[in-house]
Amino acid sequence: MTASSNDTLCFARLEAAFSRSHSNRTVLPPSQTWRTFLTNHIDQIVAADVFIVPTVTYRLLFVLVSRRSHRRLSTNIQRLCYP
Repeated sequence: MTASSNDTLCFARLEAAFSRSHSNRTVLPPSQTWRTFLTNHIDQIVAADVFIVPTVTYRLLFVLVSRRSHRRLSTNIQRLCYP
């Protein structure tokens, strides 16, 4: 038995094992795109931002602004003296 025939037998065994293990896989439907995901969940998406505003009297105000993406309106603005 030569080295090339041994390689051929080894390759044939690997190919048979690969085809057996991958032949029974089910094909999954494609997942949704980001645009479809955003369209489906636009009512639940909220954007939020937190920033610090220094006052004239050297106090710091912590401001939280949240906005719903569906109507593009500011829904909540809060000002806090302490974080």
